[in-house]
This record gives sequence, structure tokens and C-alpha cells, in this order.
Amino acid sequence: MRPLRAFAFGSVAGAVLAYATAATVGLAVAAADAELHVAIGPATLLAVESGADGTAATFGPGLLVLAIVAGLVNAAVAAVLSRRVR
Repeated sequence: MRPLRAFAFGSVAGAVLAYATAATVGLAVAAADAELHVAIGPATLLAVESGADGTAATFGPGLLVLAIVAGLVNAAVAAVLSRRVR
């Protein structure tokens, strides 16, 4: 149960951090009236596109990948720390 809890908390924390960072960067890029595309391989994290109609920001599935990776790292660190305590 402990590794699952560590994974869940790490995933939630990673998701909040990733989405907050993406929103902040997206707003800054949109305010500058520029374009940006950030991806990890085929997984898009953030895409901001400017056109005649306005600016569109897209949060991609790469943010979910970052949240899962954060959860896995948190679970691994929790396992290492729990072995040191015993």
C-alpha cells in the first residue's frame, strides 16, 4: 500500500507542477504574441499558435507522461528511503 500511495502523491504533485508550469509558459508566450511547440519525442507538452483569429494554446498528453514519471520516481525514492529506515 505504501508504494501505491507514494506513486499517487508523486503523480498528483508532478501533474500540478507540470500543468502550472505549462500554463505560465503558455500565458507568457501568448502575451508575447509568439509561437511555441514543446514535445518529448512524439508526446506534445505545450503548443501555442498565433493566427489572425487569435492565440490558441494546447496542453498535450506529454503532461500526463511527466506526471506518471514523477510518480514512479517518487515511489522509487520512497522504497529506497524505507529500506534505509529498517
